[in-house]
Amino acid sequence: LPWLIGAIFFGGVLAPIALLFGLRTTPAATASLLLNFEGVATALIAAVIFKEAIGKRVALSIGLITLASIVLSLEGGSQWGLSAGMALILLATFSWGLDNNFTRNISERDPFEIVMAKGLGAGTFSLILTFALGKPLPDVSRMLMAGALGAVSYGLSIALIILAMRKLGSTRAYGWFGSAPFMAMLLSLAIFR
Repeated sequence: LPWLIGAIFFGGVLAPIALLFGLRTTPAATASLLLNFEGVATALIAAVIFKEAIGKRVALSIGLITLASIVLSLEGGSQWGLSAGMALILLATFSWGLDNNFTRNISERDPFEIVMAKGLGAGTFSLILTFALGKPLPDVSRMLMAGALGAVSYGLSIALIILAMRKLGSTRAYGWFGSAPFMAMLLSLAIFR
């Protein structure tokens, strides 16, 4: 239960809020690539806190992703700078790194039960926050579309990654999962130029 509660808090509450505020001031393509830092955070947390073994290839990957994140933060005059939006996106990636490792510790359970618990926990918090802030609920058709999108992009993908973590561990599973932001970047460039 503590692992599940931690996963819900970091992955379903803190990370999405940090990401949404970060997206306000960060271009979608840059944000998408910065989200690859989730793999670095997951691997570092797995190695340092949970003592998961990291090989040379994984260490090289961590270094390359970190270097890419630094390059993305370069401003026009080749000056390094970390905007508030970028910092919030990196906070989201570290929060998801904690979520990933906490979820790894309960990955032997039914993945669909884990996803349902995480979704209900995060969704309940979001609903309470919506009412607390006095925001209106979207219309029913929009809620149904968002629910369908979430069932696939969140529910199914997380259930599959939980199954992968059983066999591969957090670091390797999220290494493969890390290709998602590249797909998002390509779609961002194709759809939104």
